[in-house]
Amino acid sequence: MTTSTTRDGSLGLFFPQWQGAGEVPALETGARRLRARLDGVGPWARVDVPSVHPLRREAGVWGHGELVEQLGAARRLLDAHQPARVLTIGGDCGVEVAPVSYLNARLGGDLAVVWFDAHADLNTPDSSLSAHFHGMALRVLLGQGAPAFVEGARPHLEPRQVFLAGVRELDPPEADFIREHALRRFTPTDLRSRPGALAQALRDSGFRHVYVHMDLDVTDPGELPDVACPTPHGLELALLVAQLRALRESLHQVGASLVEYAPGDSAGSHEAVISALLDEVRTLLVPIPH
Repeated sequence: MTTSTTRDGSLGLFFPQWQGAGEVPALETGARRLRARLDGVGPWARVDVPSVHPLRREAGVWGHGELVEQLGAARRLLDAHQPARVLTIGGDCGVEVAPVSYLNARLGGDLAVVWFDAHADLNTPDSSLSAHFHGMALRVLLGQGAPAFVEGARPHLEPRQVFLAGVRELDPPEADFIREHALRRFTPTDLRSRPGALAQALRDSGFRHVYVHMDLDVTDPGELPDVACPTPHGLELALLVAQLRALRESLHQVGASLVEYAPGDSAGSHEAVISALLDEVRTLLVPIPH
């Protein structure tokens, strides 16, 4: 189901994919709740995703067939609408393959990608202990991983386009990849001690456009525990919001996402965090005056 949009305008991509994280129905619920909070702001396109079902493991990835089909559908929607800006409301991190590769193609590689996440998502089927695709998404965008996903992620990012922010839990093969490819990484400690360093790195990068991936587990679980993979020692809300605003002032923001929200029974008690983050990204759907 798709609403109308003007070519070269903005588009919300609603993509409640959950298979990339395994059988976690709360991710679909979380995506739908976030999308409902943005009613009246749009237009939107929706990727149809089946409700929770048993997953098959193929090519070292659980849910391989459904994931390939859904990511292909998302990319076709974006190619058809040709938006200049994309706000992605998704389930698992795997949804990023479609909007990031689309914008990278549209901008001819003039795109920096800031990966706010507790995890680097740089595994492959050979290195992943879980075989869950949400831990492989960025590696696929960089052109490595299961062939069907890699093919659907063209044109691939180059390592110089990637800025890891808030990443604090790495598998050894991911740490090796970061070191070997000189990916720039800003830990929570870095962002606290040098709050202007990330935005300065973006300004110095030579890119004019930025896409901001936001897995909500980048936050500290003390402030927002309702995520798929809560990870200690994350970013405080105030620090994250300050970073988002600084990035928006540094480059032309052409996209952002909110993913991996898995609301539990206590979700209402964290309303302020969700509201603040939605306020930071909803501007992508506001038309730019000509």
